[in-house]
Amino acid sequence: MVALVGPNGSGKTTLMRIMSGVLQADSGEILVAGDNKTLYFMQDNSILYTYLTGMNHLLFVGRMYGNVKKITEVVEKLHLMAFINKKVETYSLGMKQQLLFAMVLVSDGDILILDEPFNGLDPSVSGDFKCFIQELKRSGKQIFVSSHILSDIDEIADTVLFLKQGMIIRAEEVGEQHLEDYQIILKTRLTEQMMKTLESHNSIYSFSIRDENILLVKISSGKLIDLTRILNDLQVDVADILLQNEKTKDLYHEIYEQKGTDSE
Repeated sequence: MVALVGPNGSGKTTLMRIMSGVLQADSGEILVAGDNKTLYFMQDNSILYTYLTGMNHLLFVGRMYGNVKKITEVVEKLHLMAFINKKVETYSLGMKQQLLFAMVLVSDGDILILDEPFNGLDPSVSGDFKCFIQELKRSGKQIFVSSHILSDIDEIADTVLFLKQGMIIRAEEVGEQHLEDYQIILKTRLTEQMMKTLESHNSIYSFSIRDENILLVKISSGKLIDLTRILNDLQVDVADILLQNEKTKDLYHEIYEQKGTDSE
């Protein structure tokens, strides 16, 4: 998974629009490896038709990509039943973002380009989306993502491309870390039996409890989805999940403080 990072105006969205064919490049070409690859571009919510329902949008994508049968599965997976049949004009920012991501899943594209997929989401939904994106990556999808929240990039990306004034000025591998540190804010107090279950899980290297409601945990890289499933099975209510080792953020400050941020 490749992430595009840079200050405002550095060219992230423009590059994504060129890659997807929405915008024509002034020069050069975009090459896609392999034949018969399907591509889906998740743009911002300005592409949504406010007078249509969320279901109308999913049906449009499903028919275009020949995946109408996936719609019911996606709606249930993302828990959209409460509003999917309402007009988009009634949606909050978070609801619109969930609809946009549902359209990605219905497309089932081989190449997925996601522009700010976590915008406007509360922490629990954002965490679910990261897990879904990890699942897509493991299934063989080629994914390009942008996010202004750099800790999100650390959680999901393998490679980060740093942009400035429309040019890639540096590429870094961030998916090489074998262990990841998370601070998990809990709404549920862990019992002794819950802690024994955590201790027995192979993906969890170590953990500790601070102030009764903060779980500090070190897990194998890429295993956040396993941890969230364990907590869900234990019926532990999570308020927030925070990545502690933020490699992309450190690189961002190193690169743009050194080179300046006049691209904004």
